[in-house]
Amino acid sequence: MAVDHLVALGHRRIAHIDGAGGAGARRRQAGYAAAMKKHGLGPMIVTGSYTEEGGAAGVRQLLETKHKPTAIFAANDLAALGALQALAEAGRSVPEDVSLVGYDNGWLAGLQHISLTTIDQPRHQLGATAVELLIERLDKGQTNARHLVLAPSLVVRATTGPRPAACERTTSPHPATCPLSSELSPARRHCASTTGAFAWSVAA
Repeated sequence: MAVDHLVALGHRRIAHIDGAGGAGARRRQAGYAAAMKKHGLGPMIVTGSYTEEGGAAGVRQLLETKHKPTAIFAANDLAALGALQALAEAGRSVPEDVSLVGYDNGWLAGLQHISLTTIDQPRHQLGATAVELLIERLDKGQTNARHLVLAPSLVVRATTGPRPAACERTTSPHPATCPLSSELSPARRHCASTTGAFAWSVAA
């Protein structure tokens, strides 16, 4: 889901900061890898954790690689917040230089100054369904196990945008670096910002 969204925005070098041994981390990593394979892209996975420190450490690893990503999918929102801070400290703008996606859609993700694109887990629906199943078990003596799957959804906010225009114009399919938004001429910065705004209005 996150990879599909980023590919639709033109990104190809999409990295994943994993959740190490956190609950559900392996499934999220497997989903990322499967989506990358579906699009004919190679995975780029670094070790992180479900913490801000883990997200920041993941970004530092990625910025040391030869083929730096233009988009990052973090294992959860806390890791994404750490990644956001580490990118800012490295002088990289989000989403102009790097797009960022989290997972969980916690309350921090929706704050205006963060506005994190993230994958929402239907927590309220999960809780309501659990209560319904418990009542069914108590009232009707239901003893058979039931396996229910509630699909997550993508919440698009301000941390994702088109792949940097400088990367699109390169002749190499895997350029080692792309100029930062701050390094572009005023005219190209204006072009990139207006293109991003247009793409965002369409995606929303």
